[in-house]
Amino acid sequence: MNQNRYKLLIVALIVQLFCSVNVLAKSSVWKVSKSGDHFYLGGTFHLLAPDDHPLPEEFLEAYADAQEIIFETDLVASGSPVFQAKMMGAMMYGDERTLSSELEEQTYSRLKEYMDAQHLPISNFEGFRPWGVSLVITMHEYSKLGMNPEYGVETYFGQLARADQKLIQSLESPDQQLEFLKSLGTIGGDNNIDYTLRDLATVAETIEELKVAWRTGDLSMLENSRSVVELKEKFPEVYEALLITRNNNWMKQLLTLFDDNAIEIVLVGAMHLVGEGGLINQLQSQGFTVEQLD
Repeated sequence: MNQNRYKLLIVALIVQLFCSVNVLAKSSVWKVSKSGDHFYLGGTFHLLAPDDHPLPEEFLEAYADAQEIIFETDLVASGSPVFQAKMMGAMMYGDERTLSSELEEQTYSRLKEYMDAQHLPISNFEGFRPWGVSLVITMHEYSKLGMNPEYGVETYFGQLARADQKLIQSLESPDQQLEFLKSLGTIGGDNNIDYTLRDLATVAETIEELKVAWRTGDLSMLENSRSVVELKEKFPEVYEALLITRNNNWMKQLLTLFDDNAIEIVLVGAMHLVGEGGLINQLQSQGFTVEQLD
């Protein structure tokens, strides 16, 4: 076999391999059907990096078929200065308590060591509740990875829907979402900080694994990720508040989507789809046909 023919054979095999992978690949978008009507349910990443675009084409296909788009919450309202101030207020004590007075000395020392390395003066966070600090430093690490809300699935489709003048709705208000977020405060302050610092040590690897699971619609991989397993086992009340309770509330609204003539695409965090209490299982239990797009 001459060299040119050998190269062509290699190219052909590579093309065949990638074509086969694409045919077999799943996505994090499902078509939910019953009695001739349907809507789409997409699991999202709220924060992404520029390199995560373009998004999986199944999202774009579902969006193109839909007249309405439904998010977890009102994106415009949640980004307003008024709500941001309310969010900041919830993350802070507002009384005589301080971060240093509420954390054990050893925990505070570990947090200070981390913050010093990140050039974040811990003195600026004295008025913050531990769960508020955890959110801030988690967002800080995500930002270092290039991950920001402006590249997230919701922001992308929110901008697209406004440009296309599609009807935009939400499953809960920003205030409702904030109340659920406050459940993080039920985790003891020291546990909250320890848990966060440990997770941030491997955040890059964890995020890459979760992104692979998200892009391929691998719910089992998402459900069995360390972060989800530990949240469910160690902090069941938070898992219940952030995921299960909200899922149950949203299901009441999803069931009404079959009472109109519109086709909707519903976008929620991918973690809301997994497990027994996830939206996929609940919809199937209600007798709907749920097909994963590929």
